Amino acid sequence: MRSLSNLILIFPLLVLFACSEEKPKSTNKVNHLNIVFVIIDDLDFDEVNFYDRRNFPSYTNDYLNGRDSKYRYKEQAFVMPTLDKMAEEAVVFNRFYTPSPVCTPSRFVTLTGKYAHESTYQSDTSSKHINIAFEAYLKPSEDNLAKRLNQLGYTTAFFGKYHNGMNDKPVYLLGNEEPNKNAGYLQRKANYPLFKSYLEDSIGFDVADRLMSEAQSMLNVDWIDEGVGEFINGHAAEPFFLYISLPIPHGYYWPTDRIDTRYTSEGIHEGDYAIKNDFSDAERKNWFNNSSSLGTWLDGSMGNLMSKLKEHNLDENTLIIFTSDHQSRGKMTVYESARVPTFFWMPEMLEPKRIETLGSFLDLAPTLLSFAGETDLQDFKGLDLKPLVAKDIEPNREALFLECGSFRGVVTKKWKYIEKTTHTLEKRFVYDNAKVFPHFKDSIQLYDLQSDFAEQNNLAGEPEYRVIQEDLAEQLNMFLEE
Repeated sequence: MRSLSNLILIFPLLVLFACSEEKPKSTNKVNHLNIVFVIIDDLDFDEVNFYDRRNFPSYTNDYLNGRDSKYRYKEQAFVMPTLDKMAEEAVVFNRFYTPSPVCTPSRFVTLTGKYAHESTYQSDTSSKHINIAFEAYLKPSEDNLAKRLNQLGYTTAFFGKYHNGMNDKPVYLLGNEEPNKNAGYLQRKANYPLFKSYLEDSIGFDVADRLMSEAQSMLNVDWIDEGVGEFINGHAAEPFFLYISLPIPHGYYWPTDRIDTRYTSEGIHEGDYAIKNDFSDAERKNWFNNSSSLGTWLDGSMGNLMSKLKEHNLDENTLIIFTSDHQSRGKMTVYESARVPTFFWMPEMLEPKRIETLGSFLDLAPTLLSFAGETDLQDFKGLDLKPLVAKDIEPNREALFLECGSFRGVVTKKWKYIEKTTHTLEKRFVYDNAKVFPHFKDSIQLYDLQSDFAEQNNLAGEPEYRVIQEDLAEQLNMFLEE
């Protein structure tokens, strides 16, 4: 494995390196570390090829084990050559968790290094009865990953799905209106510059572009790819941090023949995109009807990213983190929906391997800052995972805290303990969870994840597990009191 020492020693000089106007593209290799964070929307373990469906929770795993699942996939493997190759070269986590498995709080954690219940909209952050849902907003007054990386000399950029409000309001870029046929769509299109300026002027990103929400007629990956490519063209010779939030699949790999990639948050895109996916428009319209091929569109986006990095000789000095905000199976709970496909890719620095150690989105901010050269990480609750992924040094951690909806839980390498904090559930937050998890409505739940990662057999209340249950309940209370 390449040593990190040389990279770390030269980093203070490299952050001062700037791109000249005469030479916007790098023609020689540069040695500073770039960071690209890619977060996919609702990506499950059975929607990539680098996890064995027999050993990881998913709808397809439910089907393989005789449980009813209308969202299972028949394909043995998807056409995803870029992600397949990257995973072979990467540090792949088998047990990486988001503390809050639904869009807004999950993304809040990645950007702040804080739990969702710490978001400032909460009036009582110590209450067990806070409903963790879509109110974890980014505020200008709060510290965040972009601001911290700016201080280290990085140019920071945000592309894709933004879901964390504006000025303490649950404002979204686009809803489910049909593009250009609805007054709501036209109004939100008019508001697009406000979102760009909010992320750039108030949240701390140097560049915010190609922003969108999640309307199923507006999942325009091609538009995002073009913007990412333009950014790399203009910033190839300086350290940069890219936050790429792809808005697919947003659910499972569904037939998406309604998508017209001319439509963007800014209006209709005329002509061809400067960067094309692996499939022409005609081919895409054919394979969109084959739902699983949505994954190939996702993979093509990663291929575009890799091609652009290679074009500028940046593929050897760019760290890429690939993950999902949560799974679709168990969304808005603290079941293994919180466990997400994740890898760290940088073959020049990291040896390929599989890691069973528990990792958390809470760890992302301190870890990425550590890779960028930051040494003062004391204000983060998460752990710096750089020693783990780079040198196999295990962190000191026994359990992770999970919170979503009206559920709270702790997860260890073997056990999952869950408490439901209220007796009622908002219907819009149930999804199909009551069908997938037979003990969904139980107030206290205990699962042996080594023998039951699908979380079908609640062991809470069983005499032989009393001590384990009490210990995990105590750990949960400790997390809640922090």
